[in-house]
Amino acid sequence: MGDLVTTTVKKEGGSSSIKCPMLNTTNYTVWSIRMKMLLRVHKVWEVVEQESTNDEKNDMASALLFQSIPESMILQVGGLDTAKKIWEAIKTRHVGADRVREARLQTLMTEFERLKMKETDKIDDFVGKLSEISSKSAALGENMEEAKLVKKFLQGLPHKKYIHIVASLEQLLDLNNTGFEDVVGRLKAYEERISAEEEEDTQESQSKLMYMLMIHEIVYLNERNVKPKEFDSNTDGDRIWYLDNGASNHMTGNRSYFRSIDETITGKVCFGDDSRIDIKGKGSVLFVSQDGRRKILADVYFIPELKSNIISLGQATESGCDVRMRKDYLTLHDKTGNLIVKAPTSKNRLYKVIMEVEQHKCLQLEIKNDYSRWHARLGHLGADAMKSMVGKELVTGREGTRHRSSQNQSREGDLRFLLTW
Repeated sequence: MGDLVTTTVKKEGGSSSIKCPMLNTTNYTVWSIRMKMLLRVHKVWEVVEQESTNDEKNDMASALLFQSIPESMILQVGGLDTAKKIWEAIKTRHVGADRVREARLQTLMTEFERLKMKETDKIDDFVGKLSEISSKSAALGENMEEAKLVKKFLQGLPHKKYIHIVASLEQLLDLNNTGFEDVVGRLKAYEERISAEEEEDTQESQSKLMYMLMIHEIVYLNERNVKPKEFDSNTDGDRIWYLDNGASNHMTGNRSYFRSIDETITGKVCFGDDSRIDIKGKGSVLFVSQDGRRKILADVYFIPELKSNIISLGQATESGCDVRMRKDYLTLHDKTGNLIVKAPTSKNRLYKVIMEVEQHKCLQLEIKNDYSRWHARLGHLGADAMKSMVGKELVTGREGTRHRSSQNQSREGDLRFLLTW
């Protein structure tokens, strides 16, 4: 920014020292701001802004300007008789520097917009790059707002690794009034937790891990912000679902809720109370709203030992839902703006709501004869195949699968498979 030059000015009743900023080839913009304030403090800016014949003020302003410019420039402007003319001459000679400053700022802003954190980077690496750009911008006279830094920081994080914590912070905090260091601290704590978990997981042998991957889809969830014991008990039992900012995924311990489930998906989930619970599948749950509409909640993990049902707000926002927290309740809207749930806050600061899961419907057909009965028992085997089995004596019984008119004969009888392996 240039050095400060101290000069002594005599006034009535004594003298005072004045520190003047020194102009150089690169700091004209900042120098002009400082000098303008200095001249105002000493009540002489008016003779620079509007040319005046007040000799005393002109002399004071000119003396301060001469103290803040290099000797080579004093030789160029020393013949001018007013402070306004000196100021304008300095400005004219440095108009090019102002244009260079604008060009540098534009380059910095382009770099700022393009900056993204790499998968292999640490939070500190990314923060260092952002801080460097912010410092360079300030050196060029453009202070970057903290809210802008916060939003860029969250947007620049790797999507897959940080999407849930970012979505939670966006819902939990007012990013326009949250400090940059506060957000960075939260993300660093999250980074340390997932790093510790990843290090634990890598202790398994590579051969065993590859074998498991060939058979099942392995999932490891890190729910360090979720503590199952904090969910309070209630009279509504399994119908209660918690809408949680800390959970990265939807999960339930009730197998009967699933409309469809893939039980080849297995793994572990680690909670904030250091408990570890097995994952036994992933599927979808069909809910019925009070107005009769049906909504499918996809990608729900089945965790048998889990005593609560959890809806991840981060996962909900990732799928396009709109989550809003206002005073003592939370609302969740779908992509088209329809209200899905409105949940009040509970005593432990969690949001919970009663969700009706559509029960499975089983259709039973009336069995007309033995053919229908054994057609079903043999996996809906066709008539020709059944006749062939009887002909080859692969099944035996009282007259095989032929229809009986007697009620006693229509019972199961002794029909059985002959296992001929």
